[in-house]
Amino acid sequence: MTKSNRNQSCPQCGQSASKVREVTMRHHLLFPRSNEHLEDSFFYCRNAQCKTAYFSANIHYSVEQLQSQQQIKDGMICFCFGISEAVFYSYQKAGNIKLFFQQLDHLAYQSECHCKIKNPAGTGCLKIFKALC
Repeated sequence: MTKSNRNQSCPQCGQSASKVREVTMRHHLLFPRSNEHLEDSFFYCRNAQCKTAYFSANIHYSVEQLQSQQQIKDGMICFCFGISEAVFYSYQKAGNIKLFFQQLDHLAYQSECHCKIKNPAGTGCLKIFKALC
């Protein structure tokens, strides 16, 4: 896969966006959009301030067209277990980052994560949390 197939710039905010699977989009787009024919390569804009969620060369879907729109607006990072950026920062402020990652690992191994479906970006949250450290 070439770099152009993995990363793209969002047409609205210009930030880097990542390629997303069709199955992920179908779980997040509100009906009847979730039933549309999706033949293009789509990307997800991770910029929480941007109104664009998914885009291709021909089609754009806004955050308002997603079932997860409120979670995105609330700063959700881990969609499997409902862990927001604010929760992460509360652990960080209390000096409990090690405990946070231990608890997240425990949850992930105790039950099945469904990041490819539950997270609108179609990826796991661990890299995002580690980048916030």
